[in-house]
Amino acid sequence: MACAMTELPEAQRDALILIGVGGFTYDEVAVLTKTAVGTVKSRVGRGRQSLRKILDTHKSLPVQSRPASGNAMNEILAQLNRLSGGNTAVAM
Repeated sequence: MACAMTELPEAQRDALILIGVGGFTYDEVAVLTKTAVGTVKSRVGRGRQSLRKILDTHKSLPVQSRPASGNAMNEILAQLNRLSGGNTAVAM
């Protein structure tokens, strides 16, 4: 998933991370990104659609093994944080 996210445009990737991982509402993301709520919803929708297409068509994306600790959620959040350049605050 993290590798596929790198293929998305930055605005779509950021919107997906903030909504899907960060747990922010569309209204909160609109304020954070200084864009209209409709723009945020559009970016998330297009990003999800593109991500599905990427995952369906790119069977050769590198697959990493499960985290040794068994806590996949923390590993996913850490990968997404690295993808965003460390700009995504992740609190667990």
